[in-house]
Amino acid sequence: MSYKESILEFIEKSRRVLKVSKKPDREEYFTVAKVT
Repeated sequence: MSYKESILEFIEKSRRVLKVSKKPDREEYFTVAKVT
């Protein structure tokens, strides 16, 4: 698995966790957006 694929997989998992726990606020969203 390439570096990029592993990051995308991590983001997908994080998204699911965030959806379950709470709706992500704008700051969190932009933090994730900056990482990608």
